Amino acid sequence: MCGRFTLNLSSEDLQRLFALSEAPEWKPRWNLAPGQDLPTLVAAGDGLALEKAYWGLLPSWAKPSMRPMINARAETVAEKPSFRSAFRQRRCLVPASGFYEWQKTPAGKVPYWIHRPGGRPFVIAAIWQPRAPEARPGDRSAAGAEAGSGRSFALLTTAANADVEPIHHRMPVILRHKDYARWLDPGQACAALLQSPAAGLLQAHPVSSQVNRVRFDQPECIEPLANDGGLFEDHQ
Repeated sequence: MCGRFTLNLSSEDLQRLFALSEAPEWKPRWNLAPGQDLPTLVAAGDGLALEKAYWGLLPSWAKPSMRPMINARAETVAEKPSFRSAFRQRRCLVPASGFYEWQKTPAGKVPYWIHRPGGRPFVIAAIWQPRAPEARPGDRSAAGAEAGSGRSFALLTTAANADVEPIHHRMPVILRHKDYARWLDPGQACAALLQSPAAGLLQAHPVSSQVNRVRFDQPECIEPLANDGGLFEDHQ
C-alpha cells in the first residue's frame, strides 16, 4: 500500500522536467495524503499535460456508501471490476520525489521516507476515473479537504523490491522515462511494465512520527531521525 508521498517540486520545476507547455500552480509539498487534489500527468498530443486529480478513485457504478480507493494492485488491476475499465482506457502518471512506508517494530510502527538518491523525482503508474461533481459520503472532500477536480485517481502498487521489502511488502509501481508513452497509450499492453524495479533504485531512512499527522507538511517530514536505533542497517 502507498498512503503518503512527497512532491517537493514547484510548478516551474514540473514544467521544465516534463517539457510541459504550462502547469497549474503548485508549491513543494512533503506530506501528500488521500483526499487531496494532486498533480497528475496525462497524454496531450505528442507530449504530456499536467492536471490535478483527487486522490481516491470511485468507479462509475459506485454506490454512495463506497469509500474512494487510493491504491490498485498491479497483479489484479486488469480484472478487478473497480479498476479494469480505467486500466484499459484511462492511465496517468503521478510525479513524486519520495513516498512513506511504516515498518512494524516491537516499539510500534516507524515511518520511513523512501526515495531515489539525491531526491531525484520519479513517476508512479496510476489510473483515473471521472469524478462525480457532488461529494459522496465517505469522500474526504465532504469533510473540508480540497475539492473541484474533475478526475480521481488510484496509484498502482506491486511487490516490494529488495530496497523496500525490509520496511513493507508493497511499493508503488515506478515507471522508467522510456515507458511513459506506452503506459499512457490505451492501445498498448502494459502488464510487463508493472514489475518491481531492480534493487539499488531507492534508499530509505526513518523519519519523525510527526509525518503521521496529515496537517504536518514541512521539510522536516523527510529529515532523518538523529538516532534510528539500528532499525534499518541490519537489512543493508
